[in-house]
Parts: sequence; C-alpha cells; structure tokens
Amino acid sequence: FDRAFSGIALRAQGPDYRVFRVTEVLENSPATEAGIREGDIITAVNGTQAAELTLADLNQMFDKPASYSITIRRNDQTIQVTLTPRRLI
Repeated sequence: FDRAFSGIALRAQGPDYRVFRVTEVLENSPATEAGIREGDIITAVNGTQAAELTLADLNQMFDKPASYSITIRRNDQTIQVTLTPRRLI
C-alpha cells in the first residue's frame, strides 16, 4: 500500500457530475496544509478544467505523490493552492 493521500473527500455533483465539492478534509493532511476547506469546489487541476475530468480521474491523481496546482471556488472567491499528496503514516 505505497499510496499517497491528499486528505480530502470529494463528491461529484451537478447534472453531468463534473462539479467537485470537497466534503471532508482530514486534519494534519496535505489538504489542510494547502488551505483546502470543506465546501470548496475544485474548478481546475494543473490548468485542466474540472469539467474535463471525472471523479475517478481526480481520485487517481491525488493518490500519487506529485504537486498539483488546484483552482478552487470558495464562495465568491477564486483561490489557487498547491496540493502535494504524501503518505500519512
């Protein structure tokens, strides 16, 4: 089980399931370090619009120890964060 973990749980919403809302953020995880919060909506990853991705795509990406530039919509703000998943144990 040599997997990296982001520390976020996502839910796909909307008519085409291409709106990705953060439903949970694990304490002391890469997600909290990046400033990701519950309720945030991921709108892009590494310049690719979220509408071009699936929930499976995102989960597979975030299981790898690489850095991701993530664009988030939080209320009326657009925020750019860097998420670097890692082993949590």
